[in-house]
Amino acid sequence: MIKTILISGLCLCFFGCNTMSNKREIRFTYSKGIATPTKIYTHAEPADLVEDLGVFVERLDPRRNKRPGGSNDYSRRWRALKPGVVTVWYKELDIGYDASKLTKEFEPAACYVIDENLHVRYSKEETEAARERFKRRRR
Repeated sequence: MIKTILISGLCLCFFGCNTMSNKREIRFTYSKGIATPTKIYTHAEPADLVEDLGVFVERLDPRRNKRPGGSNDYSRRWRALKPGVVTVWYKELDIGYDASKLTKEFEPAACYVIDENLHVRYSKEETEAARERFKRRRR
C-alpha cells in the first residue's frame, strides 16, 4: 500500500512497504524539499522485531546546486528479524523536535505483519486498530 501526503505544501511524501524488491524489509520512501527546515522522524516498535537499517538516498535532484527549491528522494528501512506485528510512526517535523514524544503525540503511520518466513506485508486492519488505540489513549 502506498499513500501520498502533501505536508505544508512543502514535502510530498510516499510511504509503504516495498514488496517489489525485498519482502523482508519495511521501507518508507519519501521526497523532501531541499530548502525545508524540517526533518523526517520515524520509529518502529517493538524494536526487537526489526533492525533499523537507516536512511538511504534514492535520488538526488540533479539541479540541486544550480537553483533553489527542488527535492531529493529518500527511504527509511527496517529489516525483519522475528515474526510479529510492527507499528511504524513517520512524521515530518521541525528540526530539534524531541523524538521521544513521537509515539505519544502522533498516531501510527502503518502496521506490518512479519510472518514466520520473515516476509513483510502491510496490514490495513492492524493499522486501523493501532490508530484507534492511539485515539482512545489521547482522550
